[in-house]
Amino acid sequence: MEEQPVLWYNKGRESAGLGQYSEALAYFDKAIEIRPDFAEAWYWRGNVLIKGNRYREAIVSYDQAVEIRPDFADAWTNRASIQAYLGEFADAVDSYDRAIEINQKDAGLWFFRGIALHKNSRYEDAVASFNKAIEIRPDSAETWFNRGNTLSCLCRYAEALESYDRAVEIISENAETWFNRGNVLIDLERYADAITSYDTAIAIRPDYAEAWYNRGIVLGKLERYGEAIASYDKAIESKPDDVAAWYNRGIVLDALGRYDDAIVSFDTAIQIRPDYTAAWFGRGNALSKTKRYKEAISSFDRAIEIRPDYADAWNNRGNALSDLQRYGEAIASFDKAIEIRPDHADTWYNRGIALKKDKRYPESIASFDKAIEIRPDDTEAQLNRKSVPDDPGDHQGPGSEEKTHLHDI
Repeated sequence: MEEQPVLWYNKGRESAGLGQYSEALAYFDKAIEIRPDFAEAWYWRGNVLIKGNRYREAIVSYDQAVEIRPDFADAWTNRASIQAYLGEFADAVDSYDRAIEINQKDAGLWFFRGIALHKNSRYEDAVASFNKAIEIRPDSAETWFNRGNTLSCLCRYAEALESYDRAVEIISENAETWFNRGNVLIDLERYADAITSYDTAIAIRPDYAEAWYNRGIVLGKLERYGEAIASYDKAIESKPDDVAAWYNRGIVLDALGRYDDAIVSFDTAIQIRPDYTAAWFGRGNALSKTKRYKEAISSFDRAIEIRPDYADAWNNRGNALSDLQRYGEAIASFDKAIEIRPDHADTWYNRGIALKKDKRYPESIASFDKAIEIRPDDTEAQLNRKSVPDDPGDHQGPGSEEKTHLHDI
């Protein structure tokens, strides 16, 4: 009689090995029916339930296995893996902890525990777990890589870089490691080195859209705009619907004074994502620079419709209205920007310009005063304040153009 559950168990193992999971499940159920305390049968029942995507039932089976045999490390490990897969990271950590109590020298357990801790935003604990895994197995590129990712989340960029360096020493052909290494080099403001890292990632994987995109970002920061555009073009070639690449391409084209090309880029970004406020804003700026102020206002209006608290859009809308000599509307637009962001010197300055052009001199002086209060070294605001006539009948003195506040690349 004692041999019968083992016979069913062995049949289950054989069927599982052949990929016959329904049959295997039936055999394990027979073994358990005869011997309910058969821990290995519960364990393998959990394994075949996973093959059928029956994850909750699998956890119940593993629960039975560890209740019968609390030192069943493999059952705790598989239980943890399924909990992590289901996004139950705190429970997964608890299961890994139980497995590690049984087998403290298993680098894989410490590694996967670190992954679960990272996913649960317990970054310091995750680093400690990766450190234990590395202590046991120092040549694991995957552990060094994930340690770098976690350190990056903690803004410990120099340490993250060291981790990525160790990872590429072990496996030099991993494009993702070179990519993430480039990202932390950006955070460390080592832009030339970041480009080299992205170049290596791209050499390994030429269609790596994200690497081309980030390379473009860095080149933009270095004002190497032609190369930045070429990078964005490669990103778009690999991923034509990369809305951020189209947007940033537009920003760089704008910086080069290629406003019509910039508008085309912004239009493409908007076509892909119609609610992309930054693209509507960038489009409005480029249109203003080509003196297509009415179209620019429409673009700023769209940005504001999507995001009513978009102070920069209200500000630049005011500039475009001022250029059309619609000063009352411009002032109202600046007032909205100031309501959202009261301490922005440029908006107070632009409001002062519009008030001066509208011959509302006392209000203009007050606006310039506010700009100077916020930014005492603003020589343009000081110059324009001095140029405001004391008497409304006086001629307007020399002034400056409005300042347009653009998003950084």
